[in-house]
Amino acid sequence: DTIRAERATVQEELARTERNLLEKKKRTIEALQSELAKNQADLNAQLAALNQRRQQTRATETANLNSLQATLGTQISDLDRKIAALNQREAEEINRAISAVRDPFVQTFLRNRWIATSSISGIGATYVSRLQSAGFRTAADISWNVRRVRGIGQSRTVALMDWRKGLETQAYNKAPTISAQEKSAIQVRYRQERQNFELERQRLQTQLNAQIASTRQHFANLQQSLNDEEQKIRVANTQKKDRISADYNSRVATVELEIVAAQKRVAPTLTDLSEKLRGAQKQSFALRWQEAKHSSQGRRFAALRFRDYLGKIVAG
Repeated sequence: DTIRAERATVQEELARTERNLLEKKKRTIEALQSELAKNQADLNAQLAALNQRRQQTRATETANLNSLQATLGTQISDLDRKIAALNQREAEEINRAISAVRDPFVQTFLRNRWIATSSISGIGATYVSRLQSAGFRTAADISWNVRRVRGIGQSRTVALMDWRKGLETQAYNKAPTISAQEKSAIQVRYRQERQNFELERQRLQTQLNAQIASTRQHFANLQQSLNDEEQKIRVANTQKKDRISADYNSRVATVELEIVAAQKRVAPTLTDLSEKLRGAQKQSFALRWQEAKHSSQGRRFAALRFRDYLGKIVAG
């Protein structure tokens, strides 16, 4: 009983040591997880701050580009409007000069084309007379007002208008126009002013393009710098994570070695006590067997072989 108690004490001490070491291992692993979580939180915070700076950089770039468009871009747009207006005035003056020569010819051409002597669909002598009475004698007189003449409905009105338009086309094709010299004289008056506008526009556009390119390059460099900074942050964080893991893994390994050492340290004692216990059990059995031979149960014990009985006792 003393040996059994001693062995139980040793086993309990070993179990207590193992529990303490396992608890220490658990706390070490929890500390590792906490350190890794903190390291990840630090990384997330740094990346969030970096992303905010990226957004601010992009916003500043957009604002600068918009500012360029609001200044130089507006000046360029204003010059475009001035050039377009100048071209419009030039075209209108040329058209007025052409009309001054062409329109009298066209009107004379139309006044010399008489309804009475022309072949117009649906317009016979009766309608010619009615038209003349109403003041419509030549192609120059024809307009949509012919509908007020009695009997001139939609189809005859269209026929008269088509007749006039056909004559107008002939007249425009035959009409004289201004000479190349007259047209050139008008264009010369606008050419220098347009060239001045175009040169100024080209200068501003070149300046705008250069400043846009410079602005974009500047902010591209800033973004690259932020990318490099992020890479450094990630590398430093990974290295710190590896150091933390290595440190705590070493601590866990140390605890596991302590568990093994405790087991090895106690193992000889337990082995020795177990050997002593088995020896004591053999001795106790021998005494009991001798006593049993002389007791009322002696016959039953005598029928057993010593080795079989010993096996039962040890197994029990």
